[in-house]
Amino acid sequence: MLTDEEARAHARADIRDHEREADKLDAMLTFLSNRLKEDAPVGAAGLDRTRALREVEAREKRLDRLAEALEEVEGFADFDLVADLLRFEVLPYVDHPDYRQEWAA
Repeated sequence: MLTDEEARAHARADIRDHEREADKLDAMLTFLSNRLKEDAPVGAAGLDRTRALREVEAREKRLDRLAEALEEVEGFADFDLVADLLRFEVLPYVDHPDYRQEWAA
């Protein structure tokens, strides 16, 4: 059984870990926002332009909602869910020079 001081130390360490993770998530959101700006004019290969633009718009809406969710997180489980979803969003860009290996899902 942990003493009160040990429990507080563990809680502080958990908070620091989640703060570092939050910084990574902010970086992922910025990275994805920049990729969407690049993708919008180009469109996806093999897709008609209208559909490609709709897909970019849908991704923008998902990212906006994930950013909102990150601000509204109430517990570690919620935070972890948002983190996982953002990691899935960056997967298509693993070969991009700005992609960070620490974001791997």
